[in-house]
Amino acid sequence: MTTSPPVTWLLPVRNGMPYVRSTLESIVNQSYLNHRMIAWDNGSTDGTLELLNEYIPARIPGTVVSGVPLRLGPTLAEALKMADTELCAVVHGDDINHPWRLERQVAFMQRHPEVGILGGQSDFIDESGNAISGWSFPQDDATLRWQARWSPPFMHANVMFRRSVILEAGNYRDYQPYEDTELWMRAAPLTEFANLSDSLIQYRRSSESQTGRTVDFKPILREAAKVNAGILFPGVPAQETMAFWEASYPFHFPGDWPRSAPFRYLGYLRKAASLLARQCNKPATYFSSTALFAEQRYHIQRLWMESHGVGALRRVRVWLAGRS
Repeated sequence: MTTSPPVTWLLPVRNGMPYVRSTLESIVNQSYLNHRMIAWDNGSTDGTLELLNEYIPARIPGTVVSGVPLRLGPTLAEALKMADTELCAVVHGDDINHPWRLERQVAFMQRHPEVGILGGQSDFIDESGNAISGWSFPQDDATLRWQARWSPPFMHANVMFRRSVILEAGNYRDYQPYEDTELWMRAAPLTEFANLSDSLIQYRRSSESQTGRTVDFKPILREAAKVNAGILFPGVPAQETMAFWEASYPFHFPGDWPRSAPFRYLGYLRKAASLLARQCNKPATYFSSTALFAEQRYHIQRLWMESHGVGALRRVRVWLAGRS
């Protein structure tokens, strides 16, 4: 086994000032030394390109691509084609990578050759670098691959993946702003997923970033699901796929649940989990035994009971169960 395989950073950026300098410094300060960078400048006018050329290749081995401005999906797709390493790591131009990021991700990937995409946790910061609240991500493969049908199982800014897996999945596509979300949908049947419990980056949510501006991500995720509707739920009739996706969506805001769900959706849920398990060469109950699946099943049952006037009975049963 190679003790220190090379890693290629993929950095798409446009007008990254003033944060991109801190991003580049965090690459310089990595404890893992065998890395290089493909930085793709998409028409910056604020000095970002000049700063990239200052760091690369003098302080960070790699290449700066400029004069070919693209949207995010095509940028990552072209950069990945240029990479000549199997391991690649995504980096955003306004985030700060912890010094141990590459070291811990490479070590995990070496120990787990079955894992093709690896993320981790993040410390969230605002424009000024102050800590703010954020999200955590599950770590087990079954939950992550099942979740990918509804919501991204990774923080895109800290993923490491095997280049061959992403190319087999069809590479990034031009589906702004859900390039990563729909890629994970396509990759789920091909490889195992994992997230480290460690925080790998300081992830900046600013008013200028997509995640900083967005409160409800569901409309974006819905569009990603529409693009891949034919492969997400092969056992569900095409005319019902998106209605089923809505009913089984596991991360609703209060009051955002659908008004009803046909009882057959429970069968769709079980069949979808079973078919994905078969695609992944896993036991039939691999996905249906997750807590996420159980929650979705419960909510579909609740919606059906409420729409058939037996919601009050359900609530009494829940109350009695809590008393016992």
